Amino acid sequence: MNAWITFPHALRDRRPRRANLDWDHDPARAPQWQALLSQAHGDHAHRPHCDCWANGAPLQLVVRSREVRENGNRVLRYHLARMPESGTLHRANCPFHEPDIRRDGRFGYEQGVITPLPDGNLRIALEGGVIIRGVAGEAAELAQRQVPRGARPGDRQRQMSLLGLLHLLWEQSGLTNWRPQERRRRWSWGTIRQALEHSAATIVSGGATLDRSLAMIGYNDEAGLPAFEQIRTCAQSERRVLLCGIVDAIDIEAGRTADPAKPQQRAHGPRIRLRFDGARAFNLHLMGPPQMAEALGTQFPWAWRILQQARAERGNAQVIGLVTAQLRPTPDGRATTGWIERVALMEVGPSYVPVASSHELALLTRLQEERRIFRKPLRFDRTTQLVHPDFELLDTRDPRGTPMEVYGLDTEEYRARRDVKEAHYRDVYGVGNWWSWNAALREAMPALPLAQERIITG
Repeated sequence: MNAWITFPHALRDRRPRRANLDWDHDPARAPQWQALLSQAHGDHAHRPHCDCWANGAPLQLVVRSREVRENGNRVLRYHLARMPESGTLHRANCPFHEPDIRRDGRFGYEQGVITPLPDGNLRIALEGGVIIRGVAGEAAELAQRQVPRGARPGDRQRQMSLLGLLHLLWEQSGLTNWRPQERRRRWSWGTIRQALEHSAATIVSGGATLDRSLAMIGYNDEAGLPAFEQIRTCAQSERRVLLCGIVDAIDIEAGRTADPAKPQQRAHGPRIRLRFDGARAFNLHLMGPPQMAEALGTQFPWAWRILQQARAERGNAQVIGLVTAQLRPTPDGRATTGWIERVALMEVGPSYVPVASSHELALLTRLQEERRIFRKPLRFDRTTQLVHPDFELLDTRDPRGTPMEVYGLDTEEYRARRDVKEAHYRDVYGVGNWWSWNAALREAMPALPLAQERIITG
């Protein structure tokens, strides 16, 4: 994946300068990278560009800025983004490439659910929204009745579910893509938090960008705590908070009667408790209606099975949770409690690349061991018949990418669907230009398609 950027009018000498996107994560080069972006910010006559071309000219990029919190201070940081409606013009292995929506899970929404804005942000119609429109009592009653909802079968969806938002956040942040150079930083929760906060700043719902509502909960992440406290304070009773992190456990807790000897302990009915990894440092306690447990087990069966295992037995599989909740501080102000309204779960590998089965996790491991460049397409809320590869290799000879399929079942219905997919790949990519593994028949994983550089060097 080519991460080099050209700045046509850089720094004091006003000469073209080449720089790499990875410099932003290199402490030694980050100041120089930020200086290049700062100078290019607002200079519409000399926009930076990647190495992709369209209509005889390089594809320009736009420099954007946002305030972030560092060491307790608010500072301005710059980043690059593709120009509006230019994503499909970038090559598949370019960091600024955007898949054709007609072949993407986002095609499952009605017009208006995802709306590109002139500034490059996306406005979404989120199911439930982030604005609390009822009084507190009505909101609490709704939360008691609410169970997680997935995409409904049938035509295109009129709203984006919480799972769809989780997929959008992951895709916008670039966490669905992988290249070997990212290995070290992709194992850091702080890096993941920053990527998702940046992604949330490009998505608008309820009249504001979602970085005002999204709080990341992570283990040993001191920088995440003040951001959480600020979002909790600003939300108050007007906005729901989006909480995201690695789910440690979801437990069902029995009801409790009042105990006169312990007046500080209130009576409550049965409920679930959701614990994020690292939540203890945030003093965060999340509860929800007990019927959520059955709904989550039905909607997210593999994630639910993972969470029923002891942590030592989960292997490389992790479960990411995105939760909408109304938060309130405890009377003594030392902790925060939240009543869960909606939950979405997504399975990921150790590098936070999404996977949908243990077979996909095995393929992900193989791809990373062989230092391949690839992406993981996501379904969002699409329920119609979408030919949707499990992974796409981005380092092969085909500029569109090479689709990869993992067949994990061997039922009659599944085989019929497999035949449809294979016919599509033959028609679009040609015989031998896509890859598959029939894991359901216990076949050994086939050799991966050669990377372009290996084809050239022989």
